[in-house]
Amino acid sequence: MIKPCIAKKEVTTHILKTFGIHTSKKLGQNFLIDENVVQQIVEAAAISATDTVLEIGPGIGTLTQGVAETQAEVVAVELDQRLITVLSKTLDGYDNVRVIHNDILKLDISAEIPNKTFKVVANLPYYITTPIIMNLLEHKLPIELLVTMVQKAVESAVIRCTVRKEPPVKVESEKRFFRVVRAAFAQRRKTLANGLKAAGITAENVNKILEEAGIDSMRRGETLSLDEFALVSNAWEKYQ
Repeated sequence: MIKPCIAKKEVTTHILKTFGIHTSKKLGQNFLIDENVVQQIVEAAAISATDTVLEIGPGIGTLTQGVAETQAEVVAVELDQRLITVLSKTLDGYDNVRVIHNDILKLDISAEIPNKTFKVVANLPYYITTPIIMNLLEHKLPIELLVTMVQKAVESAVIRCTVRKEPPVKVESEKRFFRVVRAAFAQRRKTLANGLKAAGITAENVNKILEEAGIDSMRRGETLSLDEFALVSNAWEKYQ
């Protein structure tokens, strides 16, 4: 199939003007206009024709097109209703692509991709990256690999995550472990102690938890190792 490459400035501009689309600051939209970056993401995910790929936030179909060209089965989830019509046109002819209008944080992914492993690709705004990744991991989905381009100001980075078959640390409660991680990174400039207080733990219990875990209360969450996060999580179990 020969179709115009969407990942070019002039093509993207034409599509946006044709459909009267303006990027939404609320949704952190920022469309790719570099076909080399699209190819790098596809290569980083090692996508082949036998793969099933979940794309989060396809936008106007820029990355979707690159993934679809591999002949992989693509399930693209888009929140913005305006872009559903655009995608029906830009991805016309790609029978291996299915577009779903939904919020990825609310979608029952297992129902949409049942009984098979899959890879995840995305071009995400910085503010929503962590909630989405945490949501995917907490639901224990059969994800092989996750590759996302993270947007932050004028700089971006492509992150490649391989999902482990077994967790690297043992914790009493995975739910509580993730709560500790969220608390630690919710206010990155503050200390871990303040982050835990903001998460609803009393100051007295925060002191007990960190003392038992052997963690200096003045440390920031981003300095902790996975093992240390596990220690804090397990100590928290004792002070409910």
